Amino acid sequence: MAIAGSILPNLGILHNSRLQAVGEYYLHIRQNLMALPGVRLEDIEEVHSHPMALLQCVDFLDPHGWKLVEGRSNRRYTDETAVAQIVSGTGHDPYEHKLLGITAMEKLLGKKQFATLLSDLVERPQGKPVLVPASDKRPEMTNAKNDFANN
Repeated sequence: MAIAGSILPNLGILHNSRLQAVGEYYLHIRQNLMALPGVRLEDIEEVHSHPMALLQCVDFLDPHGWKLVEGRSNRRYTDETAVAQIVSGTGHDPYEHKLLGITAMEKLLGKKQFATLLSDLVERPQGKPVLVPASDKRPEMTNAKNDFANN
């Protein structure tokens, strides 16, 4: 799936329905980067918006020292039942009223034991795209335009 969203599922829905596309309409959209009065572009640290809107802004913001990167995301367990069994086996109670969150579990077990026991059961899902200054340490996300340009 493209970072700005996939159109294929939508085409599948149209194909499987009684609807027919009879034409296209190109709608010119004017986008604005809004901030409080007096805020300069170099004062802004991140821009959050719909992924398609962000992708459409990259060509404008690139010369101004901005890039599209993967936003931050939270770790999550891939199998809560397995985590509960493993932690219970160490003599710890992994539950609040539900399974402890990753940060709380890491505090309970300690970072080393957490990593040893549960690293295979924790994932970091892909973050939503966000525009940041080019100096940000996160790697730039790729897009289809860049992928095809490099081949």
